[in-house]
Amino acid sequence: MSKRRGKSKRVKSRLLAICISLVLALSGIISVNALATYSNDVYIASESAADVTEITVAEENVSEEPEANDPVAEETVAEEKDENDGDELDDEDVMPVSYIGGGLESEATNLEEFTRAFTTSGVDVIHLNGSISLSRPLILDAGRELTIRGGTIIHGNPVTAGSRLFELNSNSILTLDGVTIQGNMPSGNGNFHGIRMAGNSATLNLEGGTKITGFDRAVDTNAAGTTGNIVNVRNAEIYGNWTGLFNASNNSTFNLYDGAVISGHSARGVSVGSGTLNMFDGAVIKNNGSGGVSVSSSGTFNMEGGLITNNSGEGVSVIGNFIMNGGTISGNNGASAGGVAVNGGTFTMKGGEIGGNTSGQRGGGVFVHRSINGQSRFIMDGGTINGNTADGSGGGGGVYVNGIPSNAFDHGVIGIFEMNGGIISGNNGELGGGVAVNGGTFTMSGGEIDGNASARNGGGVFVSASTGTFTMDGGIISNNHTNSNSGGGVAVWPGSTFTMEGGEISGNTAAYNGGGVFVSSNSNTTQFTMYDGAVISGNHANNVGGGVNLTDSGTTFIMHGGEISDNTSVHNGGGISAFSGSTFTMEGGEVSRNRANGSGGVLISGSTFIMEDGKINDNTAITNSGGGVAVWSGSTFTMNGGEISGNTTALNGGGVTVHNSAFIMEDGKISGNTSSSNGGGMNIIGANAAFTMNGGEIINNKAVSGGGIHAEDFANPSTITISSSAVFAGNTASSAFWLEDSYVGHTYRGLTAAEIEALYNIAWSSLSDSRSAIPFSHLANNYDLNFVGSHIRAVFHPNGGDGDPVVILLVPGDILDENDIPEFINANYNFVNWNAASDGSGAEFNTANPIIRNLDVFAQWDSSDDSAPEPGPGPGAETPITPSPDGGTPITPGAGEESAVESTPPATGELVPADNGTFIELDEDGVPLGAWTFDEDEEVWLFEEAVPLAAMPQANMPQANMPQTGLANLAALFASLIGLSFVITIGAFVMIKREKMKNSR
Repeated sequence: MSKRRGKSKRVKSRLLAICISLVLALSGIISVNALATYSNDVYIASESAADVTEITVAEENVSEEPEANDPVAEETVAEEKDENDGDELDDEDVMPVSYIGGGLESEATNLEEFTRAFTTSGVDVIHLNGSISLSRPLILDAGRELTIRGGTIIHGNPVTAGSRLFELNSNSILTLDGVTIQGNMPSGNGNFHGIRMAGNSATLNLEGGTKITGFDRAVDTNAAGTTGNIVNVRNAEIYGNWTGLFNASNNSTFNLYDGAVISGHSARGVSVGSGTLNMFDGAVIKNNGSGGVSVSSSGTFNMEGGLITNNSGEGVSVIGNFIMNGGTISGNNGASAGGVAVNGGTFTMKGGEIGGNTSGQRGGGVFVHRSINGQSRFIMDGGTINGNTADGSGGGGGVYVNGIPSNAFDHGVIGIFEMNGGIISGNNGELGGGVAVNGGTFTMSGGEIDGNASARNGGGVFVSASTGTFTMDGGIISNNHTNSNSGGGVAVWPGSTFTMEGGEISGNTAAYNGGGVFVSSNSNTTQFTMYDGAVISGNHANNVGGGVNLTDSGTTFIMHGGEISDNTSVHNGGGISAFSGSTFTMEGGEVSRNRANGSGGVLISGSTFIMEDGKINDNTAITNSGGGVAVWSGSTFTMNGGEISGNTTALNGGGVTVHNSAFIMEDGKISGNTSSSNGGGMNIIGANAAFTMNGGEIINNKAVSGGGIHAEDFANPSTITISSSAVFAGNTASSAFWLEDSYVGHTYRGLTAAEIEALYNIAWSSLSDSRSAIPFSHLANNYDLNFVGSHIRAVFHPNGGDGDPVVILLVPGDILDENDIPEFINANYNFVNWNAASDGSGAEFNTANPIIRNLDVFAQWDSSDDSAPEPGPGPGAETPITPSPDGGTPITPGAGEESAVESTPPATGELVPADNGTFIELDEDGVPLGAWTFDEDEEVWLFEEAVPLAAMPQANMPQANMPQTGLANLAALFASLIGLSFVITIGAFVMIKREKMKNSR
């Protein structure tokens, strides 16, 4: 019976446990699903395998501690105790050793333990806990590999020559992982080293936060006769030494990887002699006292990445070879160079950035020296040189290329910069914001010099000195500017040469002269030469020479081809201006679409212009003279060929204007030019102005006076010589010089056409229009030529007498004979005299005086009738009407005014628009209060209360904000779960009861 009861109890318990487990399992599953459903507003449960993270816990092989009072375990421990317990420490006591991967690892907490481990050949790893002080160097045997982890090792010796902490022999490998190597303060004598590579092909690895500080040379690979040593620095810092990494003459390699920091040294961060420095992303050389890196004549620096920054002195000094594929050289500050100084070696830039460096004198970004160490050369294939500054007067904010000897004994070679690609931008310097070439050589076949600025001359490029040359056969010099002086794009200074075989100088601005190019010689020989394919366009000068400005004798601009176009200047010379003895020779190319207030295309002032070929076309003088060419102030313009066409001016000389200068036309064409005043083809003015036309054509030009040529200066007449080979055709003018509207119908007396032709040596080609059909009175007054020369006019007005005014043409200084003076008749009046005013209030004309300028005189008459009416205002005068203050018609206040009807109902609750202009008003709970409808007849809003909700248009009904939240679902789910649990539990008890009754039978 007891067995049955026992079995029955067990059945009951198990059955109850099963039921409860089922309930709990079901509850968990449903709860998880419920939570996932509930989380629709909070957390999105992901079923994606990609969102499931599998966590694997690896079992470790951990030795269990012996249980207490275990006699077997205690016996084992006792056997492992040292047999000499209590005696002096033996080797095993000072050097606990464990076998790891076939090698030995040792723990060291003091100098003796560390020394024994270091000198034991079987030990591969030493774990140093704490700090030790070494009194003598530790030498790593040839071929041995050793890793030291942790701890601090201090140099305990006084500073003496040849002192060092570690020395590596041939083929040995030393790895410092998280170790601090600390020396005394560096002496600067170069012989106090942290680690010295004394053999061949040894390797030093610095990693894991290792630090080396306080030595003359933190790491020295310069032992005599050694070669092939390697230093790898990764996640380690070498700081506060005299020099960080040093190699003078041995073929060693320094590799700086991610986390390598070389900083705070008194001298250079890294010195590379005949070895190689490789620098990668994440490495930093910074805050060193005498520059970041020096590369000697046999050394090589490969910069793939990393940062060289904030060093005093240039970031990098190169006598050897530097190849820059990436990385940044920035924020360095040197006295004579900021970012990079090349002094006899070659720097090749394929990528990366040299930016934000500063020089106290010249070469903020790069300084390429004249050098006795061999040719200094910088080759730029890519990358950027940007944001650098040269504070001194030498200039070259971005790049400075030097070729000037420092003294009489300097026999070095000039620096060379080759630009094949890349960008030089955003740099600043006093002379040459982007580039300054002082006696050196700069060759540009590609790339951009863009957006640089100079305080004085040469916003983009400044070239100076007798050996300074800049050759451009590609690339762009653009968007540069000067802050005060000239040469927004390029300034070429006395003695230097700029040759433009291609490329573009565009979009530059000068605060003064030469928006694109400024060339000055100061009596030296300075030359700018331009060939086909070269373009100078879109530049601007705030004074003269929008495209090009030339000044000083000895300055020569030769244009073999190319284009100077779309440039502008505020005053004169939109395309080119030449001053003070300079020479512009045009053998080809085009000067077109330039604009200025005067001389839109070319301005020649006190200089020489020789035009052999090419075109000067479509230029504009906006307010002054000389649409195409203006020749001023004793200049000489010789035209042997080419074309001046399609130019316009608002004043005189659509094609050419000549002022007190000489224009000799041997051949060529002046055609299709327009003047809004005088001289469509050409205007000549001034006593010293002379035009000689031995050949060529002046055709199809247009002006008000002198369609082809206009010449005027009454007091100082110009000289014109026209040969029989000259061709005039198709020129038009709306009037002759003296045929003003008020003189139409006057009677002319004076020089005949034949007299003018003989006197002024004017002849015409048989092809000329004017030979066969003279539209005005003589050869000097027609469509082609409006020439006054020395003529002046004396106009005698009858002033009430009979007949027309008489115009007499004179030479200044002539005295009129009594027989030349006209006699007019006025009935009932007697002639009195001639007066400069019609009413007699002017000066009386004395016929005995010479006439030196244009003269208008009026006949004066007397009469016996003294009752002439007094002049007065004419009929029809009206009283002025004073307008109202606002200029309009006054309106009576309030007349016609009506109150404006509101466009929305005057409701106090929220309005919801419905159909047909109806609005539903809701209270603060969103319950409709009524509807507003506009009565158009009464122009008022009507309100109807208690609008049924169903009557509101559903499309415009406000939607109640009552989402079925996850919380409500969860509550309902748990209620169902409780009921289910109760049913299952009751069912379980019923089953138990039945089993009990069955057993009791």
